[in-house]
Amino acid sequence: MNQKTIAIFTWGLDGGAFANLPAALTKGFWNLGVKDLYVLYLSKEPGEDITFPEGVKLVPLGVERSMASPIALAKFLRAVKPDVLISMPTIISIPAIMGWLLAGVRQTKFVIYQGDTLTSDIAIDHKDNLRMQIMPWLARLLYPTANGLTTVSQGVLDILKQDHIPIPRNCVAVIPNPVDTDQFLLRSQAEPEHPWLKHKDSPVIVSLGRLGKRKNYSLLLEAVAKIQNQIKVKLIIFGEGPERKHLEEVIAQLGLQQDVSLPGRVDNPWSHIAKADVFVMSSLDEAFCLALVEAMACGVPVISTDAVGGGPRSILEDGKYGNLVPSDDVQALADAIHKVLTSESWREHLINVSKQRCQAFQPEAVAQQWLSFLQQV
Repeated sequence: MNQKTIAIFTWGLDGGAFANLPAALTKGFWNLGVKDLYVLYLSKEPGEDITFPEGVKLVPLGVERSMASPIALAKFLRAVKPDVLISMPTIISIPAIMGWLLAGVRQTKFVIYQGDTLTSDIAIDHKDNLRMQIMPWLARLLYPTANGLTTVSQGVLDILKQDHIPIPRNCVAVIPNPVDTDQFLLRSQAEPEHPWLKHKDSPVIVSLGRLGKRKNYSLLLEAVAKIQNQIKVKLIIFGEGPERKHLEEVIAQLGLQQDVSLPGRVDNPWSHIAKADVFVMSSLDEAFCLALVEAMACGVPVISTDAVGGGPRSILEDGKYGNLVPSDDVQALADAIHKVLTSESWREHLINVSKQRCQAFQPEAVAQQWLSFLQQV
């Protein structure tokens, strides 16, 4: 490739998807021979579970908030002059553009990573957040100045166009998120902490994600209630968020207090996912859905709603690698869960094809797509 130095600017490295994404991508770049790599982050030091290739240079900008980062970012860009600057996740894009413009280093090509639907995500979970509300307006103003943009699914790209957010110089690519299975498959073999998975006396459904409106967990709860008279199941939803009280009320209304658990966050979700009988994602909006790929890699059959943003549809290739159901159809979701739990042949089929599908998201495979795209920027 013509670019010899790649810098990735991210929010933080102290855990979660925000940290796993640049870690996986730099691993892919490194294994493909790109050795001059920088990862810039605000201030929080990398978590114990986040690892980078030994030669990747980690650079803290020393600021607590993303909107305070442009000056520090500009200073770095003037000093190092990398060939490419990539911003990820989406929440960091606006301050990244500001820092890049402030630096005035035009030999550094700037590429935006668009990992969410922006307007749809804001409308569901951030409609009262003024800072988030102005993001689309800033995007319309600043995105055209960038050299390129990638989206994690075709659905995200379609929404950007629908919302009249300009694509920089028409230089765009759809590239999925990298998923470093080596980072969690070993941990998935550990014994789960949750008693329903330690001593399983009935099939266990697992879901993972923030307890927010976007995850649409009420649909999943209603689907579980529907199948209880056919097959006795347990449901565990790992995660925390503002919808906890509402979900607890729904659980009580449906009489599922003994069958649904909301244990909050856990240090090792993969040990729980790997022991589940089925993984279900019920979201209204998903640009990608990392947990879906992780469950597939763990050998667990998956079911997902056909969420806005097209992430699950893209990952499952229109249902080829897992059940895909409408995001407003309780009966369809209940039927899909029932089929996975009662049809051994269908279950085995999903497990086998899912593991094959995960190869497409390996860090090297995704990094190669990035390198091909950067040749055009």
